[in-house]
Amino acid sequence: MLPPSPIPESSIPRIIWQTSRTRQLVEEALGCRDLWLERARGWAYRLMDDEEAREFTHDCYPGEVAATYDAFPLGVMRADFWRVLIVHHCGGLYADTDTAPLAPPSSWVRPDDGLLMAAENDVHLCNWTFAAEPAHPALGQLIELIVSRAAGGINQRYEHFVHHHSGPGIFTDGIRTWLGRTAAHPPDLVAASAAGELPKGVRILDAAAFNGGHVKHFFASVSWPDDYASWRSERDRLATEL
Repeated sequence: MLPPSPIPESSIPRIIWQTSRTRQLVEEALGCRDLWLERARGWAYRLMDDEEAREFTHDCYPGEVAATYDAFPLGVMRADFWRVLIVHHCGGLYADTDTAPLAPPSSWVRPDDGLLMAAENDVHLCNWTFAAEPAHPALGQLIELIVSRAAGGINQRYEHFVHHHSGPGIFTDGIRTWLGRTAAHPPDLVAASAAGELPKGVRILDAAAFNGGHVKHFFASVSWPDDYASWRSERDRLATEL
């Protein structure tokens, strides 16, 4: 009998990246992490806390990028920026600590994928789970957009300033701009991906893929216990101090 064929390597490195304020994860996040470790056999796993994330950013993206990172007023914004930087620099799969895989990543990250993401809804692409090869130009352009938009000032009285400057809003704007489809809604990008109309290696899945399909997102900021560090609570506290 012939030995089983090896699983083909993807251009996306087999490493899962996560970040947290500290290494002391709450019980719910530990359960999610354990599922990643269990279902991503053969993948490396790396968690960076705030101190490590800042050190990485200053070491690998000194100057304007690091200054932008430090100037963000909320920890969640630095975490948003870091995930783009780490995947751009090292490649791999980023997943929020309140996500869990429902299927092994090797079953849905294809060998020919260079950039893999999904719609979040009809407005945004999802930035809580995505994957890319190192130095993917879409992420490089997104980094430039984050820096330039922050340079124009951050209106912290605007309810959605987090989304606009570091979260799904700017993530979506950056990817659409790189694709040359600035007016396209996420469902349009999903359809274009399915039709093979996007650049080689770019795949955009539907909204179910990373919220109940391949991955489950638990939306910890609104559903986990009070001891979880909710970015929404952090944003609301900042608003009261202005």
